[in-house]
Amino acid sequence: MNRLLPALAIASALAQTACAGEPTWKFRPGQTFSWECRSEFHFAQFQLLRPSSPADPPPGEMVRNAPPPPPLTQEELDRLWAEQDARIARDWTEQEKLQLDRIRRRELRDAIATENDPVRRAALEALLKKEGYITTREIRALHVDPQWETVTLQALVTAIGDDGAARIAFTVQAVRIETRFDDSGAHAIWDSAKSPTTELAGFKRYEAVLGHRFEAVIGADGEIRELAGADWPAAAPARTAKVDEREALAANVTHAPTPARAWLDMIFTLTPSGEDAWERSVEIPDAEILSLRADSPEQVAGYNCVRAKAKSRDRKHIVAVPRGSDVGDIALRMCRETAKTGHSWFSPKSGCMVKAELKASTESGGTSIIFGDFEMTIELKDRGFTELHPSPSTGTR
Repeated sequence: MNRLLPALAIASALAQTACAGEPTWKFRPGQTFSWECRSEFHFAQFQLLRPSSPADPPPGEMVRNAPPPPPLTQEELDRLWAEQDARIARDWTEQEKLQLDRIRRRELRDAIATENDPVRRAALEALLKKEGYITTREIRALHVDPQWETVTLQALVTAIGDDGAARIAFTVQAVRIETRFDDSGAHAIWDSAKSPTTELAGFKRYEAVLGHRFEAVIGADGEIRELAGADWPAAAPARTAKVDEREALAANVTHAPTPARAWLDMIFTLTPSGEDAWERSVEIPDAEILSLRADSPEQVAGYNCVRAKAKSRDRKHIVAVPRGSDVGDIALRMCRETAKTGHSWFSPKSGCMVKAELKASTESGGTSIIFGDFEMTIELKDRGFTELHPSPSTGTR
């Protein structure tokens, strides 16, 4: 028996009047959608040292295109840094120090101009702004850890309410996760399109997401009215198998899969209201309120869209640095707590969200600097219809 709450039918006329002219979802039974949901997380950490370097000769002794020196142990580097400090303090004039500093800043600007990674570029820019002399050894440890997560979410509209609300069945069709450490070369990747399972214990959480099914009731205005079964399953234990040590290292520090509710908020809750400005409560992934306002129309992927600008209402760009020793975890928590900005693109003609994106960037201060950059994006990849088979349990609330 198809069960629709009477309250939806009673409110239908009021909803149609209140939503007149507003961009709304145009749900139809049997309608299908496919969204690619992506997150990208970067963090960097470096510690400023004394303005000295064992590899910094006096300006008159600079040699270009010299062969790289043999690798040194940390103990050898510490000894050389100390010796260089003493030599600079004893022998270098202020003019020589200034000349070398100019060379370093020019090289730093050249590096910034060609750097594509936004977090590494931000770290270099912060170093360029540092007061005092700059040397190449001031970056003692730079860790850039890009993580790319992609979840393909398929949606099937199984029932429609009197006011246009829909009961939708979701299935995770595909998952791809990649983590890389630039400084050590540790790198791990798993793509369900190439293999349905992974031997990497750190990626088992993502393997558990593949094929997961859940349901939601979504209003024509994009409100998530009901959500069932959306928690990701627990990861199965990894088999005892020989894996590459550096792959395992990268996989083990990968953040947990983005919650399904966060992806649904990106797809549905950012739907424009038809007003000049409005607010929405979201969980992306923590609970907060986004302020949105109408922007200029724009065509995206062949759809004529209503674009909206979004930003956190109460979050600040400067946040307290969480306690902990895991730099990646600290940077991720900083990104979750800081203000977010972004856009959404909704197609009134097709009645669906075509694209949405939100980004959070933050940094800590002090002698040890941590940068964090987190971006979430959803994009419509396909839509169509399929034949539905009647079920006594389908309906909306």
